Amino acid sequence: MSKKNSTSGNVFIYLVIAVVGVFVFVKFIGPQFGINLGKKDANSIEYTHEEGFPRALNVTEQFEKVRLVIKSEEELKNALAAVDKNGEIRLPQINWDRKIALFVTSVTRDAAGYETRIKKITLDQEDLIVEIRDTEPGDTCINTPQLTLPMDLVVLDKTDMTIEFEVVKVVKECN
Repeated sequence: MSKKNSTSGNVFIYLVIAVVGVFVFVKFIGPQFGINLGKKDANSIEYTHEEGFPRALNVTEQFEKVRLVIKSEEELKNALAAVDKNGEIRLPQINWDRKIALFVTSVTRDAAGYETRIKKITLDQEDLIVEIRDTEPGDTCINTPQLTLPMDLVVLDKTDMTIEFEVVKVVKECN
């Protein structure tokens, strides 16, 4: 009987050591290596990318970049209709009483391999700063010639704050 109690006690001790180890890693060691589990940046705003929304659209004409704060279904329909002449994009279901959407595109690109994504939204005093990452293929990439319009749509909680867009340009090599 004492051997069974001893084994149970050992398992309990190992479990406590494991929990303490995970806590120490999450709290102290992980952040030193840029691993922030369980805690986001205090100024970070939560948002979601709309599932099924295309990252790029094949087009037949040139478009300028778009940066829109959308507050209603009608505004979203108009924004999508302006770039989606064939009606290929499915209109996402958004609760407009509680949410807003951010719709961004780059200019029309002459080949595949370009991407425009909202990567981060942060609170800066009284403004929301939206970081858009424009990725273009590097010199080592082989791309299909095709007019494309890279785009992104995210949804976040309704706000009355001013929303500003900042672009970060990235070149991605295809080694």
